[in-house]
Amino acid sequence: MQLISVNLSDAKTLTIGKKSQLTGIFKEACDTSMHVGPLGVTGDTIINTKFHGGLDQAIYCYHLEDYQWWEEKLDQALPPGTFGENFTLQGLANIDFRVGDRLKIKNVVLELTSPRVPCATFAARMGDTTFLKEFVAANRSGAYARVIQAGNVSRGNAVDFIPNRENYPTLKDVFHHRHSKQPDPDVLRQAIASPISEKLRPNLEERLDSLKPR
Repeated sequence: MQLISVNLSDAKTLTIGKKSQLTGIFKEACDTSMHVGPLGVTGDTIINTKFHGGLDQAIYCYHLEDYQWWEEKLDQALPPGTFGENFTLQGLANIDFRVGDRLKIKNVVLELTSPRVPCATFAARMGDTTFLKEFVAANRSGAYARVIQAGNVSRGNAVDFIPNRENYPTLKDVFHHRHSKQPDPDVLRQAIASPISEKLRPNLEERLDSLKPR
């Protein structure tokens, strides 16, 4: 298991519909050792802090194997960073990550907090307004993480997987029931009781509340 790429970005302009706005989604691989602190990779750009970044979404991770799946489906090359992730990982795609699982890269420790919820910026980055539906249907969301222990990382570093011993829901289950028209209330309750991202928690609470008899 390995860290294939560390990706970060400057602010760039992206057109979404009829409007242009700055975004930090255009991430590119860097070749030097990078510092990872409580708010992510030093030097990385996050524009929309309402939905992105923060202590619970400091790092976004995506699997190289999922990129390979998308390349075949979309019939195009997708270099690391295309989906806006900070860390591109290899060798962990067969692990069904749960909220609270941890990854150790050198002395950096990450705790997985939630799946990525796709947005209009992501669709515009991919140049396809229908891409969000494809992304949801594929359930290959990647993982947001909080930084438990800061430090320096660089591409090629080994990645150790540390499973959480609690029976928290998998990221795939959270992602599915976050978008399902008929979510399982038990999965929503388990997710709310887990150390899930505080940006996602209110949405899950609203979904659970909507399922109560009126």
